[in-house]
Amino acid sequence: NTFDWITAVAIPHNKDFIATGHEDGKIRLWQKGKKKPVREANLTGMGISALEFSKAGDLIAIATEDRLIHILNAENFQTIGTLKGHKDRIPSLAWSNDGKKLYSAGWDTTVRVWDISTFKPIILLNSHAVQVQTLALSPDGELLASADSDLLVRLWSTNRYTEVAPARELSEEIRFLQFTPDGKLLASGGFLHVSMWESQV
Repeated sequence: NTFDWITAVAIPHNKDFIATGHEDGKIRLWQKGKKKPVREANLTGMGISALEFSKAGDLIAIATEDRLIHILNAENFQTIGTLKGHKDRIPSLAWSNDGKKLYSAGWDTTVRVWDISTFKPIILLNSHAVQVQTLALSPDGELLASADSDLLVRLWSTNRYTEVAPARELSEEIRFLQFTPDGKLLASGGFLHVSMWESQV
């Protein structure tokens, strides 16, 4: 089989499958050892810009190029809610550890925090002046890191929704952020660079 370009990939915790998002707007679920997808869905026909499973693996958040975020049941791919508000592309998503909140990065300069029980925004974290490219949540869920196209990385408290450290400026484009498993270090990656520094505040 031939499929449109893969534009996003998500791997749930402690599961033997992965999800892929495609340029044609389709989501496909693949199981280990299977050569064909075991499930697929077509949300809007718009390309997929980001995918992320909740920590429990029961929900999957899917951002599409029409600036919407769809919350699906991961077992049957049924849509249970849609998040509306971003004004530009959504390149990154992150779930809270309890699955009650979703964080989204937007090229509209905002990081948005969503309540999954109501599918409404809680707050906009809008200290960024340019496109927000990527997000990462610390293992304990207490810190959220965000990076923008001005090469700045910001650290936020997920309890107070305030910045907890001065913004750190890097010298190269930032495409990925990841905390170490103990949460003490934050790594960034992009064009020709990998950086790592202490995330403790």
